[in-house]
Amino acid sequence: MKYKKENREPTGEEAARLHRIKELERSYESKFALMQAQALASYSITKPTYLPEGYDHGNESFSIEKKGEEPVVELDFSNGEYQFSTDQLGINKTHGLEEYTWKDAKESESYSLNGFEFFYVKSEENLTGMRVTLPERGYKIIMSADNLSEKEMEKVFTVYD
Repeated sequence: MKYKKENREPTGEEAARLHRIKELERSYESKFALMQAQALASYSITKPTYLPEGYDHGNESFSIEKKGEEPVVELDFSNGEYQFSTDQLGINKTHGLEEYTWKDAKESESYSLNGFEFFYVKSEENLTGMRVTLPERGYKIIMSADNLSEKEMEKVFTVYD
């Protein structure tokens, strides 16, 4: 606040402190995001219990587009070089990730596996996407990935809990 009042840029020390504060704030928000989202959702929010080798769990967040709507829960994962993200949302809701990832799809495939309904796409930019729908649970999960095979994506979904 001090540098804003003085209408100046923060010093190196102030900038470093602001960065640490922002990181702590993100960490705090991430810890409670899923609890907040669960209070607003009609379905059980889940996380994958399987991650591809080398991938770590990253940010957890949620968004609500319009007042009164259910949340879209976003989970990010990375191995340092590549990343993938999942969005969990109500079964009848649509979300930008699904539209963005799949608008220029060069390949697509729809099938059932282990009681789940899958839809797999691959885009021109070599991005892959997958949607799994769980009608009896009332939600779907959409994944967008930089560098995961269809089989690896299936593994993430079939052990989601």
